[in-house]
Amino acid sequence: MRRYLVLALFVCALGTMVLFIVSRFAVTTNMIDFVPAGDDQKLYQVGKQLADSPLTRSMILSVGPRAGAESRVAPAAAFLASTLRKTPGISALRSGVAQDTQRAFYELYFSRRFQLLPAGDEPGAMDFSDSSLRQLAEQLKSRLAGAESFLIRKIATRDPWLLFPKLVDRLENSQHSQLSLRNGQLMSPDGHAMLFLSLEDSAFDSRAQSPVVKAVNGAAVEASARYGVTVEQSGANRFAVTAEQKIRQDVQRVSVCSALAVVLLFLLLFRSLRYLLFACLPLLAAFTSAVTVSLVLFGQLHAITLTFGSALIGVCIDYPLHLLNHHSASAPSHAKRSASTLRLGLGLACATTVAGLVGLGFAPFPGIRQIAVFSVVGVTAALLTTLWVLPPLIGDWRPTAPWLAPLSAHFARLVTGLRNRRQVAAFLPVLALVIVIAGWARLTWDDQLRHLTPLDRQLQAENDRVRARVSSVEMGKFIVVLAPDAESALIENDRVARLLDGAVAEHSLSGFHSLNQWLPSRKTQLATHARVTERPQLAAATRAALESAGFDAAAFSEIATELSRAPKPLEWSELRASPLGEWVSAFVTELDGEVAVITFLRGVQDPAALRQLLAPLPQAHYFDQSAMLNDSYRDFRQQTLGLVVLGLLLVVALVVARYRRVRASVVALAPALLAGATTVGLLSLLGQSLNLLHILSLLLVLSMGVDYGVFLAEAGDDEHAAVTQLSLLAACLTTLCSFGALALSDVPALQAMGLTVAIGVVLALLLAPVVVILAEGSQES
Repeated sequence: MRRYLVLALFVCALGTMVLFIVSRFAVTTNMIDFVPAGDDQKLYQVGKQLADSPLTRSMILSVGPRAGAESRVAPAAAFLASTLRKTPGISALRSGVAQDTQRAFYELYFSRRFQLLPAGDEPGAMDFSDSSLRQLAEQLKSRLAGAESFLIRKIATRDPWLLFPKLVDRLENSQHSQLSLRNGQLMSPDGHAMLFLSLEDSAFDSRAQSPVVKAVNGAAVEASARYGVTVEQSGANRFAVTAEQKIRQDVQRVSVCSALAVVLLFLLLFRSLRYLLFACLPLLAAFTSAVTVSLVLFGQLHAITLTFGSALIGVCIDYPLHLLNHHSASAPSHAKRSASTLRLGLGLACATTVAGLVGLGFAPFPGIRQIAVFSVVGVTAALLTTLWVLPPLIGDWRPTAPWLAPLSAHFARLVTGLRNRRQVAAFLPVLALVIVIAGWARLTWDDQLRHLTPLDRQLQAENDRVRARVSSVEMGKFIVVLAPDAESALIENDRVARLLDGAVAEHSLSGFHSLNQWLPSRKTQLATHARVTERPQLAAATRAALESAGFDAAAFSEIATELSRAPKPLEWSELRASPLGEWVSAFVTELDGEVAVITFLRGVQDPAALRQLLAPLPQAHYFDQSAMLNDSYRDFRQQTLGLVVLGLLLVVALVVARYRRVRASVVALAPALLAGATTVGLLSLLGQSLNLLHILSLLLVLSMGVDYGVFLAEAGDDEHAAVTQLSLLAACLTTLCSFGALALSDVPALQAMGLTVAIGVVLALLLAPVVVILAEGSQES
């Protein structure tokens, strides 16, 4: 009766968690979660918001001609636009300049043209001297006779200085864009039609972006086939979906390998499907508990957490395997007795694993904290299920397992043979120490964050080609101005723009893309208007210059009214709410009650000189996203290494507190420590540069190595030690299958985990009995 009650409660708890997971499950591949939230917290937050901003929530399509198909580019672009506008997940599509955008630009900027152009000593400032006015009158005559006369005639009587066309030209030049408008379609210089897609969801939400990428790919294939054109794409979502697919494949491979290893192991060792089902229960509990708690705390799971955690939980097979093996090998009794005998050993093994992982909960990386929570919850759930759920279900039943006794006896003979040849047993630790010394002397670190994710070179090359047709701005390098309100931020941004103009003149910077061209501060606009209109009788002098150029001065009677209008500064709120808002939204973001204004840079020659240039402006910060991430990644890799050492000290303290004897403590700890150190040395000798994920994997090696040592230290007599060694071999084989599959991954981060753990657990398995033998010899002498 109790067996069924336990099973019913377990199934109810499991079912509740599964329902929650199904309703809330979400996976991300965004590597910003593995970026430290460090001392420059605000800049980190800006970088994180930029990673999920209109800049990344976008795609660009480039429709190019094949030989003899130049005339089909525009129809193909129109087909793509009409098809993709109806696609769920795409919030907007722009292939030209809409009429409402042109109207909004005129309404916002024409009446403000006096306050938005450079004045005074600024580069390109307007000059209203008599000679300059005569030159402006001649320019007006020339442009009225040119191709754009229709547009010029509409504004000439109110703007004979052609301030508005100059403002338009200035804004176009500030975009560093190579696109032009042909028959309403944005075109690149090499004849490609360009389409800009805005996405509803984060580009790194692979679940939401997968159908979008699929729909765009389908439309691109259809357009290529129908019109004989080439369609190329650019978008962060394509990299996210590709990375998620690769990681998903790795997860499936690890799951299949682990499952097959467990099935084969149990069928060979126990010849029992019932034992196989028993062993799966702690794994199910571990996985569902870990996913549930992670979703509650973090809202979503990172793909690396899912893969790493799944592999770690696969290691939890050690607990039920240890219980089932000892129960089968012991005298007939209820499984509760076996669980009671093993409780201290299994509890200490779990406690050391949790102690090693708990330090990672304080890591500066959100992704690492998630891995720590996932792993701690999973390991704990596996132990509790093994000790409290399995025994009532197993009862006093045991399989007919003819392999167990011979295998255990064989292990006993091997250990006896090594015990009689301690010089041979000592060879392995000595060899390990040689590898440690040689390898650690060549140890190097790889602190490039981009090396953690797979790079699809074809996808990257296509992305670069499309981006090059649009703009030459370097999206990863910018200046951030942080201020309590929009006007304060704009005032500081004006100062930044003036400094950058000087840097461009000195050739230390190729160019920049700033909100300053679209929207100077209110203060600057009023000052500019005053300087532009400060000349007395400017209206009369202008009419005289026009008359000398052959114009009828009476036709320009409105210019006096235009000059006498009170200035009305353009505000950020008005610009953002207009149809032009999507063109400038990337420049401004809000952060913890502050306004961040961003200036994008091009051709930074000397970052140190640029920082020095900005030194007088405390609210302005130079931000090289790649360099900052790598620097922070290096700093916090070192901090995480410190947390791992702290976790290891906790493990040592737990083991020493449990045994309070040197020999038992050495037996429990030495295999793990030596296996971890030897793994680092061996990886280094193999030419591997270590990174953060190697450190995390070493933590797993240390945790599992301590488990092996603890199980042997708890084993006691030779008979139990032989059964324990058989359990350890089986556990090592399942771990090797899981992490060996990871070592074959195309994802560098997962590859590092797999290779490190696969090497480490094998070394720990080999060293554990050797350390026991050498410790016995030391005690005897």
